[in-house]
Amino acid sequence: MALQSSTAHLPQVVTDHLAKAKDACLAAVTNYNRPGTAFRTRTYTVLMVIAWTALFHAVFHRRGKKPWYVAEGDDPNVRYQKIDGEPKHWELAEAVRRYYGGEDTPARRNLEFMVALRNKIEHRDHPELDPALQSSAATDLLDFIRQFRAGLPQEVLESSSYSLRVFLVPKLANRAGTADLSVEFVPFDRSRPEEMEGLKKVAALIKDRHVPVASSGLMKPGEVVRKLAEGLPFQVTMHTHTQAWRVYGVRPGTGAEDPRDTRSQYCLYDDLSGSYGYTQAWVDYLRRKLSDPQEFERVTGAPPVETDRAVI
Repeated sequence: MALQSSTAHLPQVVTDHLAKAKDACLAAVTNYNRPGTAFRTRTYTVLMVIAWTALFHAVFHRRGKKPWYVAEGDDPNVRYQKIDGEPKHWELAEAVRRYYGGEDTPARRNLEFMVALRNKIEHRDHPELDPALQSSAATDLLDFIRQFRAGLPQEVLESSSYSLRVFLVPKLANRAGTADLSVEFVPFDRSRPEEMEGLKKVAALIKDRHVPVASSGLMKPGEVVRKLAEGLPFQVTMHTHTQAWRVYGVRPGTGAEDPRDTRSQYCLYDDLSGSYGYTQAWVDYLRRKLSDPQEFERVTGAPPVETDRAVI
């Protein structure tokens, strides 16, 4: 009813697209939050792309611009391309390009990421993407996500228009009547550096709680190198492994503020020994990545040397 009342003055085609956008968005969130739902991340991504596409179509129709592909032939009686008798609408990538033109914004980068992620999900057989179920079978998709983010400027990464990050801070109530307020939104204003420093201090205090795990099954760097030597046709040294964890960002460097800030599917930090252990998934990942001579050179800084045995 709220949607109908707020869009009553709009053309019907705009109202229809807005309703479609809303329904697709609600379906995405509902499916993602439903307990026990399989492939929820993939479903969420596809449905959200549908929602954004419908929203852009509504915007273009509101502006009096039909979001349809123009016919390529010379027939003056055929103005638009058609599929099954219906005009071929712009997909989200084209709608984004038309809407933003030459403007590069965090919101545009976010949408471009969603389009690329949807394409990989639809056209390839990937397992579930949720963090708890990450496996070596999904490493190529995870690589795509990391590489996409690595190519973004810092101001885009830090923009809430690209990615919204929320810290939940326990709020003490002075009166019983205010105890129901569990979340307070604090404005983020970069023009006031003194406030930003305060927020950074709060953020520094909010860290993931790392639950100690048994080191059974984890490998030391030397064992990783030995296993790599058995599976790669190139000379592998401890330097190779050191460069690999640096380039792929699986663990922080020596003296880092939080040594436990690792990619847990590949590497874990042991508080008791003060050392890092590596998983079989890390070995499998390196075998696949470093088997490419160009990637090997990119990671190590030197062309690979073919050998039957690693030098450690």
